[in-house]
Amino acid sequence: MDRFGGKIEELMRQIESLGFWPGYVQWVLMPQGSVYPYFGMIEALADNPEIKAQGLFLEGWQTFHDYNLWRHDHNYGFISFPGELPGFLCLWLKNGEVKAFRQDPGYKTRPLNDREEALFHKLVRESFGLVMRIENDPKLCHKYLEEGSLFGRRQVNVRKWEDVPVPLVQPRPHVERVSLPKADVDAAKDKPLLKERVVDVAFRCNPHYTTTEAHSRMAYDLDVRDAADGKSLVSIRMSVRPPQCTIADMWQNLAPGLLREFVKLGFVPGEIRVCSQRVFRLLRPLTMQLPFKLSLHDELPGFEEYV
Repeated sequence: MDRFGGKIEELMRQIESLGFWPGYVQWVLMPQGSVYPYFGMIEALADNPEIKAQGLFLEGWQTFHDYNLWRHDHNYGFISFPGELPGFLCLWLKNGEVKAFRQDPGYKTRPLNDREEALFHKLVRESFGLVMRIENDPKLCHKYLEEGSLFGRRQVNVRKWEDVPVPLVQPRPHVERVSLPKADVDAAKDKPLLKERVVDVAFRCNPHYTTTEAHSRMAYDLDVRDAADGKSLVSIRMSVRPPQCTIADMWQNLAPGLLREFVKLGFVPGEIRVCSQRVFRLLRPLTMQLPFKLSLHDELPGFEEYV
């Protein structure tokens, strides 16, 4: 044990020793010196073959809202899975190991640096105490809901934290901006419309592939295949390049990017099939310019889900 009350791994094992996982219960942690509030939750992953439980500590109000909206609807906004949200992740593995990571949008999770470790230590230590309290009082985190506030713990000094109501901050309105360059639209209209030609289109995060730099970026794949024979027509792998290109930018550039690819292919198909409501939604602006059918399917042959 160190002077801060134990190392991160020890604190995580103490949480595990309680034999209690709070589930989908969220609390706010406001550590001294941080400009962000952190939204904590720890829940068991019953169906995961390797992970017993995970803890998420999401950074900032908009991240909190993005997570909860994603949890309600996996096709909302631009988030494909929680690993695309900024914050910290800790895992309790079924082989007995415990691990902690930093996660940033579009990047592979990585080990904590010294500054992050000091901050995350505070978050885990406070959460250990909260898990014990929640076990005894399951409604603890609902304490301030009637006044429109979340349950929070605010750090007063090095050793003292206090319970506080945290007034709910409303999320920013979600906006999707898809712009189709007129020159590309005109070029596509000059290509033949092959009414009987059907293509399958998928765009998704592929965390199995990452860049080789120290802070690795995850791959995002755009695939277009001929529905008749499965032949690949377009295969483009990309990644974030903040601030010039974010996850939101990649999704909002999906329709204009696909438009350029059809110009290169030399034809416009009679039908585009997709298996993602988000892909469907963000490709719809193309249907205002080109007379093809856009159809949504539960699954498409050859397109596995990466995330």
